[in-house]
Amino acid sequence: MTCKPRLFGNTRQIRTEHRENTNPILERRWIMKHGRHQPNSSTHGPKPYRVLTGAVVLVGLWAAGGCRGAADAQPMSSRPRLGPPAHEYELFGYYSARPTYDQNFQVKDIARTGMADRLTVLAYAFENIDPTNLTCSMTTKPVNNRDADPDQGTGGGDQYTDYNKPFDARSSVDGVADPPPDVVPAHGVPLRGNFNQLKMLKGKFPKLKIVVSLGGWTYSKFFSDVAASEASRRKFVSSCIDLYIKGNLPLYHGNGGPGSAANIFDGFDIDWEWPASDAHPGNHHTPADKANYALLLREFRRQLDASAEADITS
Repeated sequence: MTCKPRLFGNTRQIRTEHRENTNPILERRWIMKHGRHQPNSSTHGPKPYRVLTGAVVLVGLWAAGGCRGAADAQPMSSRPRLGPPAHEYELFGYYSARPTYDQNFQVKDIARTGMADRLTVLAYAFENIDPTNLTCSMTTKPVNNRDADPDQGTGGGDQYTDYNKPFDARSSVDGVADPPPDVVPAHGVPLRGNFNQLKMLKGKFPKLKIVVSLGGWTYSKFFSDVAASEASRRKFVSSCIDLYIKGNLPLYHGNGGPGSAANIFDGFDIDWEWPASDAHPGNHHTPADKANYALLLREFRRQLDASAEADITS
């Protein structure tokens, strides 16, 4: 019998609570408990695929480890969905690649400062959309500092920091140095960089869910395009699942390859800023974005469920 994770989840609506925070976890967001209203509110009931302009909808894909027998491989429709969390709220934090350099705040420091014990969901931010293929993108192109540039984030990415950068023993979650680039064997090393550090963090804190955040202020330019039609939504979501859930990273200087990032990310944080509204200069938007956003989330849910069922029955 093959051990495979059981994948399941719900779309959850969130509200944002900004707090002063000197740590590079950029901001904390509270995810609303499934099936309950927000405290002291009668206007924010639990509605599936609710569109929150200027906020985030978490498309959760949770993995429950362990082996499952053939008797447990029932169709997705006949199995219960993810139930409500045991506590009132989940604490949701962001970690971006920038603090790795700007503030020397590494993934290891999420554990060192006690944040890994407090957070229930950690979002690794941010990943981009390919401007030509309208798919999830993994590339290396520096983002300039000109906020008024409509192409500031177009095609931007940082593969090096994501899964190629070697960490020394002092900076690594497990206290072991990555092999330096000049001694990487011919067949390559599957992962280094922040992705490998996140994998180790998850191993130390198995209750912590890690999601990849798509978009953000600089990388939301093409969300309107990927959400515009059924065909574009299907193509985009399929590419995201292939890249981040199945972990099929493009090879980059000996790192990556098929399945190299599998079992790191439990889902997606869709940080579209913003549907049907101005945000970063040059961002595409139309009045149809509001409806298309909901359809995009629905497509994530459909394909995540299909991917989960395929894992269970294979």
